[in-house]
Amino acid sequence: AITLIPKSDSDIVNLLLQRKIDIAVLSHELTKAQEDKLKANDVIGKNTPFCSDAIAVIVNAGNSKSTITTSEIYDVLKGKNSTVQFVFDNENSSTLSYLMDKANVKSLSKSVTALKNNLEVIKFVSENNNSIGFVGVNWLLNPSIELESTIKKVKVLAVGASGKKAVKPTQSYIETKDYPFIRKIYLLNYQGRTGLGMGFATFVKSEVGQRIILKSGLAPVKIPTREIRIVKSNKKK
Repeated sequence: AITLIPKSDSDIVNLLLQRKIDIAVLSHELTKAQEDKLKANDVIGKNTPFCSDAIAVIVNAGNSKSTITTSEIYDVLKGKNSTVQFVFDNENSSTLSYLMDKANVKSLSKSVTALKNNLEVIKFVSENNNSIGFVGVNWLLNPSIELESTIKKVKVLAVGASGKKAVKPTQSYIETKDYPFIRKIYLLNYQGRTGLGMGFATFVKSEVGQRIILKSGLAPVKIPTREIRIVKSNKKK
């Protein structure tokens, strides 16, 4: 059986390197140095990209703002004075790391707050009009029961590079890559042998697995085929 252990990005990588887990789902592959460390222990991994995710930018539902540019976001991450507070799920999260890489910054600015998880980010934004939150789009597409009422108190901003059309992280814009903050999601399997990990990787890339991803609102790596059946009617006009 597969046991789900929710952790931050860096915690998951450390667990892999310490051989405390064999399978992980991340928005990136391991670095060469990390791969080499595992290979030194005769552990060879297989990485399977199986879908694309997007980072949604959210504000309080009462906020008049409807769009934001990538340069506005990067400027705040670089330390530009701002009355708006940027809120992330964790200082070791893949979401924050991704955007810091995009902005080419190495340390957090005073306008950035790191909480504990995505749920806290959404709740914080729902209660603070001068905040902008960053969460995986799947948190908004498939909210838990406890989150449904809170989701109604936030809204998603359209994002675009300067001079380009701002769009929201819909499934179609993730697929066409028109939305600027898109990440591939990988299944990292370091079991070191044929087993459950390989079976699960095969499943998520199968027709059934990709259909489940499609229904979740994310973009599968392979769009499932759709058969059209034409049924001849015997009814007379």
